[in-house]
Amino acid sequence: MCSKFAERSGPLGALVALVWAYAEQGGLSVNEILKVLADQLTDPERGIQHSVVRAGYTYFGQLISHDLVPPSQPELRERTQQTRNFNFALELESIYGALPSRYVEKGKFFVRHSHDWDLSRNGDFEAEIPDSRNDENIITAQLHRIWQRIHNCLVDDGASFEQARNDTILLFQTVVVGDFLAQILQPHIFKAYFFKGETHLNLSTTELSKLFAKAAFRFGHTMVRRSYTLNQVAENITLNQIVARVRPIPARFKIDWKLFFRMDDSSNVQRAMGIDSMLSAFMSEIPDLRGRNQDVVMRNLEAGNDLPSGLEYVATLVARLDPAPLDPALGLFPLSNDDSPMSALGIRMSQMPLWPYLLLEAEIQGRRERLGVLGSLIVAETIRNAINNSAVSVLSNSIFDRRKLIRKLSRRAIKLFGWNAAKGDEILSMGHLINCVMMHEGEQ
Repeated sequence: MCSKFAERSGPLGALVALVWAYAEQGGLSVNEILKVLADQLTDPERGIQHSVVRAGYTYFGQLISHDLVPPSQPELRERTQQTRNFNFALELESIYGALPSRYVEKGKFFVRHSHDWDLSRNGDFEAEIPDSRNDENIITAQLHRIWQRIHNCLVDDGASFEQARNDTILLFQTVVVGDFLAQILQPHIFKAYFFKGETHLNLSTTELSKLFAKAAFRFGHTMVRRSYTLNQVAENITLNQIVARVRPIPARFKIDWKLFFRMDDSSNVQRAMGIDSMLSAFMSEIPDLRGRNQDVVMRNLEAGNDLPSGLEYVATLVARLDPAPLDPALGLFPLSNDDSPMSALGIRMSQMPLWPYLLLEAEIQGRRERLGVLGSLIVAETIRNAINNSAVSVLSNSIFDRRKLIRKLSRRAIKLFGWNAAKGDEILSMGHLINCVMMHEGEQ
């Protein structure tokens, strides 16, 4: 058993070796050693370190991830590749899929029941969607359904399937950039990438997607709350209930979106947990799609084991760009050993794998509200490239220009969703879109 851990390579191997030495002094077993490591990144009492970010964006981030990143499990990846494409483009492939006719009738996403909140399901109650990961919890599933309903609203208003699809993709990208990324990226990096069209990493698609999928975009796991209020009746619903395979989704779990996104002036919107180096202890026992418990902390550490440590990667970036290193104004500086939460175990910052390094960077530089500088650079460049790769894009010459965007959206979409960039309206938010969907459906 000891050799299993001694043979690990990369940053995780260094961590395990150090924890092993620490654990041997205390006479711990192998399972206890793993717990020591995981405990450094989990907090059983975590429940008060909320951020200003609304709770719904934790799961909106999941939709983005599932749109860009293939499943890590080989069996699920093979099955998913039969129903959708992975082409590093942000165009709602996880919702439309390679064969939309499987999920669409007369231009609209259909459901085989009268529930407006749940996905269409077959006789085995499996969701009829291109990517089953969007049904792995009841919040993401209902958010997937919201985007289907946005598409359906456009068709109800006279759009063809393709017209509605293009508008829905543009609306999604608009929310991703102007609502989601504006909240979680460092402001100066957000402006550099989306308002000035700058590029600072210049990485290949292969390298960038690996950094994004295996480290930078896994910050959402730290934002997960230990419980949620779904509506006036379903209060304090635990994370285990959120991910439980109770399908179809019962009426008592129908989400009141005012509790997840800002839709009015209500102060009852739940907040996500802070983006930091601590995960809720519940994240070590999350059931997968087959109901088997998985340790998200160890899974994330192992996923990024072929990546350099955080400090190594910062040094690599600077060396690669020498003699013209990253602009110091970006604020890309290595974290110090004093910042390490594992210093009690003798683990130095140079041995910190990239994923927890980026979480710690967010905790220190982003004050638990945003990603740090390196995390922001990776996420900004990845998502901007993915939008540029899309068949329809909200960007014009890599720049997010609200006035030019209005020329890309159909008049139908602008009227239906009540937004006019030419008049200086604020950018479309997820809460605003949901409000418009509810109003439109109430008129049917």
